[in-house]
Amino acid sequence: MPFGGLVVATGVRSRRLPGCEGLAGVHTLRGLLDALALRERLLPGRRLVIVGAGFVGAEVAAVARGIGVDVTMLESGPVPMAMAVGEQAGRFLAQAHVDHGVRLRTGVTVSEILGARGEVRGVRLADQSVIPADDVLVAIGSLPNTEWLESSGLAVLDGLLCDEFSSAAPGVYGVGDVARWRNPLFGTAMRVEHRTNATEQGLAVARDLLAPDLRRPFAPVPYFWSDQYGMKVQAYGHLRDHEEARVVDGEVAQGRFLIAYRRQDRLAGALAIGMPPKALRALRALITSGARWNEAVTGAVAA
Repeated sequence: MPFGGLVVATGVRSRRLPGCEGLAGVHTLRGLLDALALRERLLPGRRLVIVGAGFVGAEVAAVARGIGVDVTMLESGPVPMAMAVGEQAGRFLAQAHVDHGVRLRTGVTVSEILGARGEVRGVRLADQSVIPADDVLVAIGSLPNTEWLESSGLAVLDGLLCDEFSSAAPGVYGVGDVARWRNPLFGTAMRVEHRTNATEQGLAVARDLLAPDLRRPFAPVPYFWSDQYGMKVQAYGHLRDHEEARVVDGEVAQGRFLIAYRRQDRLAGALAIGMPPKALRALRALITSGARWNEAVTGAVAA
């Protein structure tokens, strides 16, 4: 099909563990049908093992504990969610899960999903220990749907590579989870798997296709949120690859705090747990303006 403009918006799919195809009780969580299938099996007293302690795994763990499900959460790294939010916030969230009865095991590797008569029965770890399970949620990230582009001549590297206009080639744009574009506000390439980003990028690309002479770089401040055990976690900016994370308001021990993240000499991101929205909005404005770290942190502490 010939085209004047092409938008690649093929999204991502959940990563899976090998060897458990067709085994009842093994779940991934990407779409509505996945959620409905998992919800049907989350009953009081059942045993759920979650492989991966990122935000998907952590939110499911929180919901499952509220229902009365016995939950074990497995994480290969030393601190859950540390890559996304840093060690300080990661340790706080990990402790919240432990306090609510989740068996959290870090630094472990899954070697096999065990089953019998077509049903999952447990998870074997690399140390040969076995964790019994009635259900297993595999929450170990995602893979961009780019295989169909392999012979297209377009550059693909953990997503469709795009410039600051979300353009992969003349007339070809990437949108949403599949697009790895250069965000000029942060001076780095990023691929963001959040609904708000997909919406904003779709609007920006539609505008550029309709008015190519008025193209503007797509330079948003990414935003995400998470609800766990009644706590609202909210963040703005590019928290990954930060070089410093500092509490600038509140106290971690009290469960309400604001963390600022530095990348080089700039304020790159901010995360709030249990704080009023205005505290986070002030840092968002500084991120948008490209504020330098020392000025931003001094202002946040003074406020």
